Amino acid sequence: MTDDEWLDRVRRIRQFSRNGKRAPHKPLLLLYSVAKVQRCEPSEVSFVDYEPEMRNLLAEFGPPQDELRTHSPFHWLQCDKLWNVATEEGIPSKPARATLLRAKAVGQLNSKFEKRLGCSSSLLYDVAEELLIANWPESLHDAICEAVGLWLIRHEMEAARERARSVRATATPAKRRRDPQFRSDVLHAYLHRCAMCGWDAKLGDRPVGLEAVHVRWWAHGGPNATQNALCLCSIHQELFDRGALGITDDRRVVVSDQFAGSGDPVVAMVGSRRGRKLILPQRKEHQPKSDYLSWHRTHVFRDAVPA
Repeated sequence: MTDDEWLDRVRRIRQFSRNGKRAPHKPLLLLYSVAKVQRCEPSEVSFVDYEPEMRNLLAEFGPPQDELRTHSPFHWLQCDKLWNVATEEGIPSKPARATLLRAKAVGQLNSKFEKRLGCSSSLLYDVAEELLIANWPESLHDAICEAVGLWLIRHEMEAARERARSVRATATPAKRRRDPQFRSDVLHAYLHRCAMCGWDAKLGDRPVGLEAVHVRWWAHGGPNATQNALCLCSIHQELFDRGALGITDDRRVVVSDQFAGSGDPVVAMVGSRRGRKLILPQRKEHQPKSDYLSWHRTHVFRDAVPA
């Protein structure tokens, strides 16, 4: 198979999808395995060794209130022909945690895929970029790569990002393409200040430390529209995308029970924001819609400790 064919197979992995629910289990397993290949380690891993690491990844980057079903991707990724599972008895694996443990199951990347990843750094970076773009906002990409042990070479990732954008520009309907005007429109609607703290710094004429943030993630059907966006400073962007902060339907800030910190900067940036109303655009048509805020509270905001 060519690199393009392998990449297309990665793009076509089947993921659970219902009512906007996130299911990054398979992408996290692939990123975890790709990182091992990059480190010149075999991708082979026993279910016993894999499970605690995947639990941590899902707890941090998976949906809130998830059951952390680590066994599901370990078994079902086989159906996408990118992963194989062997058992001690030599019988096919079954999608039950107890069965995988009892059978002393061992998983690894498709051997041809693994070999090609080891030979082609461009394929490895393209696979990583595709998985990241398709499942998480850009603000989380570095943290995810660090968590799985994937070493980022900036110019390689930028090249992979450009290749991914080029492919998506031809394969994605116009309404689902990333819009370069999006950031400008959002910052303009919010008068170039953070909706949570009012940060409005500039260097010369350019805003510094401000980003246009999708409320419902672009990777999960969120449109490039001001009604699905907030202008946030860099700190509040990361906290919002990680689920430490959420927003009620009456546009007030809520703080996750899982968030901790007691220093003066933390109190100023987070503790003092609790219950505060957002600084919203003057024009109502630019204010975030309740449907998108509800999606974020359900699928991103960490209002309870995962099971």
